[in-house]
Amino acid sequence: MNKREIARLACKILGIYVIIQGIDIIADVLTTSIITPNRIGLENLIAIIVPYIFPIIFGVLLWVLSGRLSSTMVEVGGFTNDGSSIKANDIQRIVFSAIGLLLIGNSLPKIVTNLTSMLTTPPGVPNMIARLLPGIVGSLIQIIFGIGVFLGSKGLVNLLNMFKYAGLERDEESYKKD
Repeated sequence: MNKREIARLACKILGIYVIIQGIDIIADVLTTSIITPNRIGLENLIAIIVPYIFPIIFGVLLWVLSGRLSSTMVEVGGFTNDGSSIKANDIQRIVFSAIGLLLIGNSLPKIVTNLTSMLTTPPGVPNMIARLLPGIVGSLIQIIFGIGVFLGSKGLVNLLNMFKYAGLERDEESYKKD
């Protein structure tokens, strides 16, 4: 297994995880609406479920686009099928990229829920924007941070190595091993 296959596998596992999260929340909402039919109307049920469809779509996209994402996660380079060229830096980069994708996937339902609430709330409801705006801003920051972690995974690995070896003298051979 080479580093691109590991990155592809990480995307697929993350996709499955995000899909299961979305299905779990939708199942909880549907169960609650069946048990207490008078508490949640059909319009409210749809408004509650729609934001959690986005993680399912995101998970499916992670699965389908895992090949393309894996080429972004790891560099093209010479590697063999026996995995001999997989280094700690490669694995760290894949993990940082997967964390970035997870941050993006987890923020989608929050931002959609808050935007939907903000847009569908009738005018005149006191403090609606003041209540929802922090959630939207927080979710946007999480999406931006996730994109940064995903695209900046190589820099994060280099930064991690800089802190890891700060103040230590290393010979040239140990630099080549990382």
